[in-house]
Amino acid sequence: MPQVANELLTSEHLSASGKTIPQQNIKGIQPSPIQSSDLKATRITPIQISILNPIQLFPAERDVDFIRISIYGVNRNVKLVDVGVIPRVTENMYGIQLGLINIIEGTMNGIQYGYFGNYSYNYNGIQSSYFLNYTKNKFVGLQVGICNITGNMNGVQLGLILNYSKDLNGLQLGLINIHRNAHFISRILP
Repeated sequence: MPQVANELLTSEHLSASGKTIPQQNIKGIQPSPIQSSDLKATRITPIQISILNPIQLFPAERDVDFIRISIYGVNRNVKLVDVGVIPRVTENMYGIQLGLINIIEGTMNGIQYGYFGNYSYNYNGIQSSYFLNYTKNKFVGLQVGICNITGNMNGVQLGLILNYSKDLNGLQLGLINIHRNAHFISRILP
């Protein structure tokens, strides 16, 4: 990455790669190419391919900033696209996640489709599966599946059999709708 210098740079200044610049006078732009040692030190990778964690291109501590394809992959944060059989994110996901069973231990922001099910701690967006959607804490958006379970629901739950939320600010449509506290029309629905 280039570094713009409006003043004279000395050995006390760091390049974009984090290395000190040899003592010289530079005005303008200084190219600072990424070196292989820089890639090893960073916690971000654009692409991750995983068979079974820990058999993957990069360790689980890395963040993925473009696409992850896995059978069972584990990474801290994933942005944009996550496709796998059982994709697992230990912190946050931003984008689209597709899998048989999806696991987000932090917050999901986007669209999550799991054939069998989805799990997240917090959720903002659309969560859909043929069987179970489970958000442990706070959900904002739309849940669609046979069974939908969440802590605090702000939005709509469409469940063929069951919709459950501790607190509801929105709408539940399904055969069985359970909530402790409702703040909208769902109180009068079956």
